[in-house]
Amino acid sequence: MIKESKILVCGNGPSLPSQLKNIDIDEFFVVRVNLWHDIEGYNNKCDAWAFYPYFNIDFEWYFNRTKYIWMPHYSMYSDCAYATGRKPDYIISLKETFDFHMELNNPNPTSGAVSIYMAMLLDKPVYIAGFGFSKPGNQYYYNDSKVKAGNFEHHKQWIEEKWVNEQIENGKLFKLGVK
Repeated sequence: MIKESKILVCGNGPSLPSQLKNIDIDEFFVVRVNLWHDIEGYNNKCDAWAFYPYFNIDFEWYFNRTKYIWMPHYSMYSDCAYATGRKPDYIISLKETFDFHMELNNPNPTSGAVSIYMAMLLDKPVYIAGFGFSKPGNQYYYNDSKVKAGNFEHHKQWIEEKWVNEQIENGKLFKLGVK
């Protein structure tokens, strides 16, 4: 599935455009998460789309821009196939899901955090961009300044932020554009 030597997982945080600026992402296998949008004037490459299978989105728009589907929610395999008409190409297993929840100490991680973990399982260098772990009241998406982050009690993004920072400190994960 992956011919490139590095993986880039792109979140949808407001930092994404600045982190992608002047970066040649063609050298990466690029994973986009959930409801991403093209950024005008940028390379909008998407090799894999990782998402929670919402039933009211334009799947065709995404499928026209990507080759592979990643399913970061083990229990959603059938929902994905039903909603989209396509089976995922890569899905996190039940054991990997359990292991990640234990490592993270969080039973309900975001699609983005699970996508990062899935990429790390593929034994290639993994880079991230567009993950800001928004604090309540801050801009949430790079493409819509009106949407503000709310209360993240459900996903506990502060736990995910700590885990991501630990992975970066331990050299297991890299922030795009940071040496």
